[in-house]
Amino acid sequence: MKKNLSLLLSAGVVILACFLYEIMQHKEMYGTILLCLLMLYALVVNYPKQRISTLFPTLLIVVYFGLSASQWGSYNLFVNERTWATLLLLTGWVLAGFFIGFFALKWKVVRENYRLIALTLLAFALAIVSLEGYRPFQFFAVGVIYLLAPYIAERYISQKKYTAWIIVAPFVALFGTSALVNGAVSVYPVVIISIVSAGMYYLLRLPVKPLAITIAVIYTAFLAYGWYAGMNIYIRWVECMPAGALFQN
Repeated sequence: MKKNLSLLLSAGVVILACFLYEIMQHKEMYGTILLCLLMLYALVVNYPKQRISTLFPTLLIVVYFGLSASQWGSYNLFVNERTWATLLLLTGWVLAGFFIGFFALKWKVVRENYRLIALTLLAFALAIVSLEGYRPFQFFAVGVIYLLAPYIAERYISQKKYTAWIIVAPFVALFGTSALVNGAVSVYPVVIISIVSAGMYYLLRLPVKPLAITIAVIYTAFLAYGWYAGMNIYIRWVECMPAGALFQN
C-alpha cells in the first residue's frame, strides 16, 4: 500500500511540475514553486524511511524540461547556450528541493513536525500560484488559503497557538521583503491580507460557535468584495500614481 501511494505521489508531482511549467507566465516564480514542490515531495515520500531511490521519478521533470526546451525534437537545445543554462538552472531547483527535504528529515525537530512543515510548504506554493494571472483574484485566494491552512493544522496536525504564524511566515517574509525592496505597491494588500487571515483564525476559535460562524461569513464576504471591487480600484489608483508618489509627503 505504501509503495502504491509513493508511486501515485511521484506521478502527481511530476505531472503538476510539468503542468505549472507550461501555464506560468512568470518563470522567475516557477523556480520557487519547483523548490517547494520537491521539498514537499521529499518530506512526505521519505517519512518515516528515507530512500534515495525516490529521487529518480522526479528526474522525469528534467526530461520534460529538455524536450520542451528543444521544441520537441527541433534540436534547438543543442545549439542554444541560453537554453542549456535554463535547463541546468531548473535541474538545480529540482535537485536542491529534493535534497533539502531529504536531509532535513534527519533532524529530529523536522521529523516531529513534518506534517506542519508540509502544510506550510503546500500553502506557500498555492499562494504563489495564485499570484499568477488575474491580480484582483490574488487578494481573495491568498486570504482564503491563509484562513483555511491554520484551521486544517489545528484539526489534524497541531493545536499550538503560534501555528498560524508559522504557516504564514514564509509568504510574508518573501513577498513582504520583495514588495519593500522592489517597490511593488500592488503586492502590499495581498501580503497584508495573509497576515489578517492568520490573525482572523484566532477569532474563529471563539467558544461561541454562532459568533465564530458569523465572523467567518462576514470576513469571507469582505475577501470577496476585496477581490471583486476593492483590488481593482486599488490597482487602478496605483497605476495612475507617479513613480514613488506613495512615499512622498
